[in-house]
Amino acid sequence: MCGKVFEEILNPCIVACNVMLDAFGRNGDMGSALFFFDRMSEKDMVSWTSVINGFVRSKQFAKAIWVFEKMIEFSVKPSEATYVNVLSCCANLEEQSGFYQGRQIHGYIFRNEGVMTVFMGTALIDFYGKRGHLEFALEFLIKCWIERFVLGMQ
Repeated sequence: MCGKVFEEILNPCIVACNVMLDAFGRNGDMGSALFFFDRMSEKDMVSWTSVINGFVRSKQFAKAIWVFEKMIEFSVKPSEATYVNVLSCCANLEEQSGFYQGRQIHGYIFRNEGVMTVFMGTALIDFYGKRGHLEFALEFLIKCWIERFVLGMQ
C-alpha cells in the first residue's frame, strides 16, 4: 500500500526517499530497497546508511559491508552510525575476511575522522573482542584512555 501511494508522488524529496528505504529495510525487503536505491536521482549519507542498516537487520553482513565499500567509492562521508553498524557486521561475519575488513575500516576511521567518538570506540573494542583479538581491543582501549586522561585530548 505504501509503495503504491509513494509511486503517485511526482518528485519525492530525498527525505521521503530515505523514509521508503528505511521502511523496506525494516520489513526485510532488501530487494525492493536496492531496486529503489538504484533508481534514486539523489543519494546522501542517510540513503546509504539506510541500505546498510537494512542488510544488518536481515543479518546479511557481507552485503552491508559491500554497500559501505561502494559508499566510500562514491565519496560519501559515513556517519558515526554507519561506522558502528559496519563494524558490527565485521564482528559478526562468519568468514575470516571480517577481521581484515574491520581492520581496514579502523584504518579508514583513523585517517579520515578527527575524533573517535565513544560509540565508534566501543564498536571497535566489540569488533576486536568478537573476532578473538583481545590484544588489539586492549591496546586500543589503553590508547584511548591515555589520549583522554593523560594527554587531555577529547
